[in-house]
Amino acid sequence: MPKIDAIVYWPPTDKAYFFRGSTYVRYRLSGGEEAEERVSLTEHRWKGLAFEGRIDAAATVESEGLVYFFREDMFVPYRISDNPDEEGALNQPPHRGTLFLTPSQVSA
Repeated sequence: MPKIDAIVYWPPTDKAYFFRGSTYVRYRLSGGEEAEERVSLTEHRWKGLAFEGRIDAAATVESEGLVYFFREDMFVPYRISDNPDEEGALNQPPHRGTLFLTPSQVSA
């Protein structure tokens, strides 16, 4: 079974993107279409994504309208749109550090 580095759900199109190394395959979850061929991250879509090569993990946060892509100790927010070719990247360099609050950062 092939290794998958990250999976992203893209709400506007009901598609899931399966990332491995510097390529991805997308698949419509509601059916009706076959998975697309493996495509290079830099060759197609994901314009402005600051990571070259692989993605370690990803998280869709619909309430923020963002997908966060992670690589090692860095993350990049990416705007969800109807088409990853549009807008998308927030043209920010990768951020270092933690995205979420740790218990020591919360005062109750």
